[in-house]
Amino acid sequence: GVYTFATNSDDGSALFIGNTLVVNNDNNHPMSKQSGSIPLAAGKHRIKVAYFQGTGTGGLVVSWSGPGFGEQTIPASALSHAP
Repeated sequence: GVYTFATNSDDGSALFIGNTLVVNNDNNHPMSKQSGSIPLAAGKHRIKVAYFQGTGTGGLVVSWSGPGFGEQTIPASALSHAP
């Protein structure tokens, strides 16, 4: 199905699924949300979140929505680690 991913960050962030940039929330800014969508087949997919903090306060929230569920912070149970 089609999944939407979002980063809400202070300052810049980016989210990749595999090698595809899905969310580009770059530059120095206060908390700001950007999103993007990608069709995904069933199974595991590599996710990478890049983030940088400039000056002042910082923050990062990563969320998703997809077939059958609304936007929510990605739960740890949906993630795994492969070296």
